[in-house]
Amino acid sequence: MQTARVAPWRFDRPAPVCYAVRIIASPRPLLLAVPLLLCALACGSSPSRPNVLLVTVDTLRPDAVGFVAGRNATPAIDALAAEGFRFPTAVTPTPLTLPAHASLMTALLPRRHGARDNGQVLPPGPATLAETLRAAGWTTAAFVSGFPLRALFGVDRGFEHYDDTLPLGTRARLERPADATTAAALAWIATAKAPWFVWVHYYDPHDPYTMHPEFPRDGRQGAYLSEVAFADHALGVLRRGIAEHDAGPLLTVTVVS
Repeated sequence: MQTARVAPWRFDRPAPVCYAVRIIASPRPLLLAVPLLLCALACGSSPSRPNVLLVTVDTLRPDAVGFVAGRNATPAIDALAAEGFRFPTAVTPTPLTLPAHASLMTALLPRRHGARDNGQVLPPGPATLAETLRAAGWTTAAFVSGFPLRALFGVDRGFEHYDDTLPLGTRARLERPADATTAAALAWIATAKAPWFVWVHYYDPHDPYTMHPEFPRDGRQGAYLSEVAFADHALGVLRRGIAEHDAGPLLTVTVVS
């Protein structure tokens, strides 16, 4: 295993995000507007209700994404960005896994939803995106890859199926590689009742960093960029797998980090 330090990123710096009527994509920070946007698309008056895929990638810097900086190949994210629209000024309310995802799921700032740090529990008050969609008739499932998002911290609310199996690491460093998370998600989607809402979370770009032989990268940040490429490849496998199982014409895809 190779590890590397990554220079800090200014979290107040704008980052690219993408949106389309059919596809939404964002290679970086969490949007408070995402729950409202997804509900508007999914819960509208149209008789055809789309399947909804939400993908979050932990600690993915915008300068590690191909279409943003051009120095790291991320073909899956780049393809999604090309098909959709980008939101270049999207920023996360906090650079912490649990509070940021809680904001994504509730459209509230951490001081409003109550989970301000990793290891805290999301209080039962604010309604989540999964609860809203489930009440509207969506089948809901989540597949997370990092310890801060285990069900015991409350972000599982509204999900009929919440897979937080984390086979690698110890204690608060538990995680699951992107390929295993993707396989679990696709296995569930293959038999899921439509319309469904699926949240897939990738943790690979979070430290510690591992160099993947199939995605070699050079330089001081090589191991980190390799992790990003590994997660990007998993996203491509996920989209292709869904295309094979999902015969319906409507699919909303959102990717943020």
